[in-house]
Amino acid sequence: MEVSFEAEYWEEGGQYVARANRLNVMTCGTTRDEAEQALLEAVELFLETAQQEGTLEDVMTESGYVVVEGKWVPFSKPERREMELRI
Repeated sequence: MEVSFEAEYWEEGGQYVARANRLNVMTCGTTRDEAEQALLEAVELFLETAQQEGTLEDVMTESGYVVVEGKWVPFSKPERREMELRI
């Protein structure tokens, strides 16, 4: 199985946090590279578990994915923008 996903990274409290946005999988590491490797492992385990449970197609569809040429890809990209609010 092949899956394309967008990851986000940021530093927080001396750790690097990594998140696979659409799949809502997060992890961390002491370096960005460590966090990235941990995220790849976490996503792999998440998807393997969903496959074993028979829920992979539901999980991927609910996360906004479709199969194109044998690969799970996002069917649309959400718009992102920074916003400000004063209270």
